[in-house]
Amino acid sequence: MKNFVILFLALTLSACSFVDSTEHCVETRYGDVVSPKVSAGITTTITTQLNCFPLTQQQFPGGTVTGEEAKAEEVEFLTRDSVMMKAEIAINWKYADVNKAFVTRRSHEAVLSELANAVRSGSRDAGATIGLPDLMGAGRAELDEKFKDAINRQMSTYARVEKVYIRSVKIPPNIEALWAQTIAMSAEQQKARAAFVTDSLNARRTVI
Repeated sequence: MKNFVILFLALTLSACSFVDSTEHCVETRYGDVVSPKVSAGITTTITTQLNCFPLTQQQFPGGTVTGEEAKAEEVEFLTRDSVMMKAEIAINWKYADVNKAFVTRRSHEAVLSELANAVRSGSRDAGATIGLPDLMGAGRAELDEKFKDAINRQMSTYARVEKVYIRSVKIPPNIEALWAQTIAMSAEQQKARAAFVTDSLNARRTVI
């Protein structure tokens, strides 16, 4: 009798699923939607299946935000200067419409696959609008927003990128050396012009 009770409890528990309050679960039976949103708690799933999507902010790549340094995806893009660049990108994103995501993609994993494609394609689009001055100068602070907007344009509206972090921009060594040389030459030219103006003023004073 005791073994029967244990077996009964085991079968009962195996036919139940726990839904957390931080996820949106769609219940289906043979592919048809039974409940578009299952209430949090324990629910029986004897003849049904749950397809769950996290409601909390997510990191890509990496999953749930934990407060630690996020992993990064390496992307390549061609700048408007026709320079092939590499950079590490990490993003925070969140679902905007889970039911639409389920109807369109059916699973959280399929959404992640679409997001990965959107990150790569959006990075190429954003990269084509920037040049070396943006990477080296004051425009560097605006890169995160440019990439965020470009990725959101590639991603379906049921998920939105909320924050983008561009890290470890890798400039080809020869381009970086040429840029440093250009900056140094520009500084020398400005110094020479300033000296010329000073000499001209002194000469004028002498004549007067």
